[in-house]
Amino acid sequence: MKSRKRLAIFAVWLFVAAAFLGAFGAQPSAVVMSAGEGTIPSPALDLPGIMAGDVNKTVFGADYTPSTATTGEQLNFSVNVTDDVAVYGVWVEYWYGTGSHTNSTMTQGTGDIWYHIITVADTLDTLHYIFHANDTSDNWNETSMKNITITDNDRPVFGTDGT
Repeated sequence: MKSRKRLAIFAVWLFVAAAFLGAFGAQPSAVVMSAGEGTIPSPALDLPGIMAGDVNKTVFGADYTPSTATTGEQLNFSVNVTDDVAVYGVWVEYWYGTGSHTNSTMTQGTGDIWYHIITVADTLDTLHYIFHANDTSDNWNETSMKNITITDNDRPVFGTDGT
């Protein structure tokens, strides 16, 4: 008899909570969990915009990208990325000086290492980059901007004299 009275009180509480919170877009529900011989009703509340399940962003570990590069040579953007469920993708956004940004999809290498190789442009402008990643639940994260110093190690090229 006591458990029926408690269940009735719980039902009234749930109804009042639903009426009050419904005005804010919440959708209350009841979850019944097994507990030995009886059951324990437990209120649950689903608020708009709150995702259940995987809510953790991807985590960036070590950045293996070199801090210097030379014109005309290859540069390997490389970073360790992990997630508590699964990494969906990793991208590198890079640009020289104040130029236009390029967003490139990175490739997963060994383990949690992601990489993308470019040929460094013939410019002495600083190369800036940011890593972006998301997981299979579409939780996004990004690193802060980092810089790569570019040096010119290419010999001058002589063209045909048109005079």
